[in-house]
Amino acid sequence: MKKLIVGIALLLTLSACAGSGTRTVEGINQVIAEAGPNSIVISRNTGITGAIYRTNVLLNGEKIGTLGNDEVASFSVPQGRHTLEAQFEGPASIGVKKGVARFENDGTSPQYFTLTIKTGLIGAQFTLVQVTADSFDSTTRSAF
Repeated sequence: MKKLIVGIALLLTLSACAGSGTRTVEGINQVIAEAGPNSIVISRNTGITGAIYRTNVLLNGEKIGTLGNDEVASFSVPQGRHTLEAQFEGPASIGVKKGVARFENDGTSPQYFTLTIKTGLIGAQFTLVQVTADSFDSTTRSAF
């Protein structure tokens, strides 16, 4: 019985760190290749800090998905000006400032973002940065 409880707890912990993105090189290549002109592509590489927690991805205050550590995901975005935010789910968000990026989607090409986390003596802060397609490609592939 004890082994069953430990197994269930481990399964729940491991599934908690998976988001709506992909971690495999093949999956990442597919996400990048299939990103349309009205898409944003986000890579999360936050290292050990918060590795077991999912990160909510919000567009204009509305949740559009979640990312686990070392995941890449693509989301459809209408044309116009937008605010993109990233924050941990639930209690993990206490003491961690959300990352915010403002951008404009003109519908001509995908927009690329990297999500990292900076830790300090007290708390931490997500860093959400818009990057070029080439920069995204090289930093994402080097992380995996």
